[in-house]
Amino acid sequence: MAHATTPQIEVCRETLAGDPNNRWVDKSTINIVYSNGTFGQISDHSPFDGLVPVVANHFVYSSLDECQGVWKGSKIVGRDLLPPRRLDFYLDDYIKVAIEESKKIYQTNIADCEIEVGCFTHYGKAFLKPHNFHPETYAQFALQLAYYTMHGRPAPTYVTAATRQFYHGRTETMRSCFPEV
Repeated sequence: MAHATTPQIEVCRETLAGDPNNRWVDKSTINIVYSNGTFGQISDHSPFDGLVPVVANHFVYSSLDECQGVWKGSKIVGRDLLPPRRLDFYLDDYIKVAIEESKKIYQTNIADCEIEVGCFTHYGKAFLKPHNFHPETYAQFALQLAYYTMHGRPAPTYVTAATRQFYHGRTETMRSCFPEV
């Protein structure tokens, strides 16, 4: 795996637009752990409940934090499992050409990609709580106001609405910004 530098922007750039040869870019979620312990993830929200990767990542982070990055448990994965082995794929010319074309399309798409990382530290959810604002609501308002200020019209926006408390409920989408609001 590629080595990411410590700044967040480089980790984001490598995760989003890094070498397509060492990841399965057609999967719903890609998890990358860099040699310095930094973790990056790309997820496609549509195939599964958005909370699944959040809970999984929280577990990984909490576990790493608890052991301070040094695993103290058994290094044996399981007695029933075969050791990993290299898979060699035999590709015909048609597949080889398709792979090269896909790489060209990928390079074209990432060439126009700008990545910025910001960390807002002026205040947080403790400030919002007495005003009865959920942080997600506040962030949505800020994004929509910025878009409206720049373009003079509301942004096409949806947010995830949790329906987990209902029978077979998982997540649904909700239009949170439209001209009537």
